Amino acid sequence: MLAVGEAALRSELEEALKEVRLLVEIARGLGHVGEVTLGALVPELLLARSPRLAALARRRALGPLTEYSGRLGRDFLGTMETLFACGLNRRETAERLHLHPNTLGYRLRRIQEITGLRLDRADDLLLVGLALKSRSLTPGKDAPPAS
Repeated sequence: MLAVGEAALRSELEEALKEVRLLVEIARGLGHVGEVTLGALVPELLLARSPRLAALARRRALGPLTEYSGRLGRDFLGTMETLFACGLNRRETAERLHLHPNTLGYRLRRIQEITGLRLDRADDLLLVGLALKSRSLTPGKDAPPAS
């Protein structure tokens, strides 16, 4: 793997080296091969640099879904993962989940009710996206308890 950082002033070299080392660690963990740049993994780098805030994002966006009753909670969480994997394309999400589009619409409305987030607001979508990225970087840490 080739990790490529950004140009840095002499006074910033120590911090730049830390960023590149973190980039390598994250890229390896995600299975990247070949060249990887800082710009390619900015959200992941930010989450890794601030684990407490990453945990807060998971608790806020995904916690209510992981706490929701049993199988339905897992279905709702899987629905969100698939929606983001499909680039927020609802038709593709419904097809991938083998759901009728109306059933997907119902699930998304329930997810909004359970989480209090609106999937038509950019800030809420950003929070969910960061929480899902954080979850993929820290398996087994869906929604850690508040400290």
